[in-house]
Amino acid sequence: MPHSHIPFSRQFPLELIERIIDQLRHDVWSLRSCALTCRAWRLRGRFHLLRVIQVLGPKQLDEICSFLRGHEFVRPLVQ
Repeated sequence: MPHSHIPFSRQFPLELIERIIDQLRHDVWSLRSCALTCRAWRLRGRFHLLRVIQVLGPKQLDEICSFLRGHEFVRPLVQ
């Protein structure tokens, strides 16, 4: 019997998936996994990962600024 492949994101409404990811907002490792799982999960995972950035020194600030200059799509996610 052939097995049809149904993308995971179509099995559940996006609103439900986003609420689940929202519950992980303090678990960086789980959020990273969510952001890498599929396109449907990427934006919500990144939203929480980039919501707060902790800067530990001037060198790290330079690296963060450089990253944001090179990845314009990420800028609106930083609050």
